[in-house]
Amino acid sequence: MSMLLLLLAQVTGPPSQYGAPQPSAARYGALPVASSVQPASSGGVATIPHGLVSFQETVPVPALVSGPLVEVSAVDGAAVAPDELLAQIDDSEARAARDAALIELQSARLKAENDIEVQYADAAYRLADIEHAKAVEINSIRPDTVPASEVRRLDLAKHRAKLYIEKAALEQNVSKMAAELRATEVQAGEDAVARRRIVSPLGGTVIAVLKQKGDWVDAGEPVAQVARMDRLRIEGRLSGAEFDPGDVDGRPVTVTVDLARGHTETLTGRLVLVSSVAQAGNIYRVRAEVENRQLKGQWILRPGMTVTMKIDTASR
Repeated sequence: MSMLLLLLAQVTGPPSQYGAPQPSAARYGALPVASSVQPASSGGVATIPHGLVSFQETVPVPALVSGPLVEVSAVDGAAVAPDELLAQIDDSEARAARDAALIELQSARLKAENDIEVQYADAAYRLADIEHAKAVEINSIRPDTVPASEVRRLDLAKHRAKLYIEKAALEQNVSKMAAELRATEVQAGEDAVARRRIVSPLGGTVIAVLKQKGDWVDAGEPVAQVARMDRLRIEGRLSGAEFDPGDVDGRPVTVTVDLARGHTETLTGRLVLVSSVAQAGNIYRVRAEVENRQLKGQWILRPGMTVTMKIDTASR
């Protein structure tokens, strides 16, 4: 019996060898863990063999006001520039209101620039002043030639003419203020027209067109979605047993992209995020931002791809 037990022990090995299964990288999700350390000039290189590419910035483009869409120029997959028109809400009423405000502004400015009343008031005052002074002069030579009542009337006319100058100047200032008010109404009209233009807030690529011509949209409802393609994210995971967060934070990265027929392209970027939260097995998430470029009119990196990312732990 003792000989049989000895033979079984030699075949099966120590009991601890066949305990509970050890955790594997697969349990940490889709993002891979760096699997190798390669020598560099004064340090090492952390290699993430299957880094996941994703958008760095995606923006839903909403309608700013409610109304029917009379045009949808956005095309799924098309490149767009900042402020490029994606869709147009019916702006006929807004344009009519703006044009009416513009006509009122032109009228108000003509009235504000017209100083005929001021000139007439000034001339009337000078005449009244001459007539009053002449009456006073005559009475100084021959007293009571001009009755005192007439002298008082002429003095009142002079004073009234002076007040009329101030009144005409005040009315012109009021006209200038009215013109400024009309100018704000014109600007409000321009804004109302502009708010019916749905434009791209950034340069990028249309990744979704959510509405069609003729659809009604409410204010705040997305019409399209635009994403940046010139700069993308690449995420992966590192083992804290091999790399401290300080080893990789802010370090330059090199990304290798496998293309058709064995062709590869290399892109560069920098690690911008080291997660402050570690997962089971001392695994932590990292993220790099990489400058994308085009090849044969198409972007090399596309969200959803997996790439090889190497982090130069020796460089800053």
